[in-house]
Amino acid sequence: MYRAHFRVTTVAALLSLAVAGATPLAAQTKDSKQDKKLQEAQRVEIQGLMMATDQAMTQGVADGGTAFALTPDGKKTPKIEAGTNPAAIGFRHDLLKAQQGKIYVPFTVTVEPGKLGTNNVAMYVRVAPKGAAAPTEDERKKADKENPLFPFEDVYFVDLKPLAPGLHPSVSRAFAVAAGDYDVYIAVKPQVGDKELPKNTVLPVTVAKHTVTVPDFWNGELTTSTIMVADKIDAAQQLPAGEQREHPYVIGGAEITPAVDTKFAKGEELLVLFQIYNPALDENGKPNVTVEYEFHKKDGEAEKLFNKMNPQEFNASTLPPNFDPKMDHQVAAGWGVPLASFPPGDYRLHIRVKDNKAAKEITRDVNFSVTGS
Repeated sequence: MYRAHFRVTTVAALLSLAVAGATPLAAQTKDSKQDKKLQEAQRVEIQGLMMATDQAMTQGVADGGTAFALTPDGKKTPKIEAGTNPAAIGFRHDLLKAQQGKIYVPFTVTVEPGKLGTNNVAMYVRVAPKGAAAPTEDERKKADKENPLFPFEDVYFVDLKPLAPGLHPSVSRAFAVAAGDYDVYIAVKPQVGDKELPKNTVLPVTVAKHTVTVPDFWNGELTTSTIMVADKIDAAQQLPAGEQREHPYVIGGAEITPAVDTKFAKGEELLVLFQIYNPALDENGKPNVTVEYEFHKKDGEAEKLFNKMNPQEFNASTLPPNFDPKMDHQVAAGWGVPLASFPPGDYRLHIRVKDNKAAKEITRDVNFSVTGS
């Protein structure tokens, strides 16, 4: 598997995070530039995906996803029936502090190739409180912008592309919610657009469910974002909301390409980055944080210290002069570590975050492996 090499000593440019809101479903089919025929076709597709998700919430979702058969039936209400042979839908996510008490959750969805007949798909994502039931008609009628049915829902018409040869096609998007436990429903079907379909055409739909626990990064306790393992980081400008929707891993001044796994060849490097939240501040409004990194090589059930990195210091003398937590600036840590000197095997990166001002510390771990090629 190919990974772009990117040597980095610090990711201090990753300072702040502005979360763009998702485009409301109602706006998805009201673009004046769209052909009316396409608008109507997409309305039917969205309705079918929502109906399949409602049914999945009611009957439950199998571990491998639940298959449905959708008959669009022109401008009429789509018909949903039980289907067979669901497509495997993968889901991975990260968790970062956003704004206004919310947590930003960028995620990547992968879809098993071949099961839908195309990579050009319509995908509906619904984030509901864990265990929530499908909405009733009365609840739908009462819902509005101020009182939405769900913390988040959105639809995407996308051409899925693999991140690297041999990988399943994927797409990345994001949502922002308050802390809590959520069921994330993902419904995927072939995209029809404005194509004329033979009468009684039946389209495969798969609905998958993944449960996500969203922590509270706003409680004042020392903590971190997820430890992100990346394939590369590119400089990027902060994007407007409309563009951020399609580039959810543009964070601060960087665009992150998450690693597809944690298996690396010796010629590659381990690139980790994360944000540190709620450190105590000194009289100048600056944190005083030390981050230590230790690599442990696994040998069966045992481990042995392999090496250490130089600690990273984040304080008034190392942070940019304009660093200001009141402006949503976050302490961002991380290293790019070449793996040429690592013998093949399994490893654990142990990260220790010390808040020197508050005399507190927390630890995080990243498991990875190195192959001989």
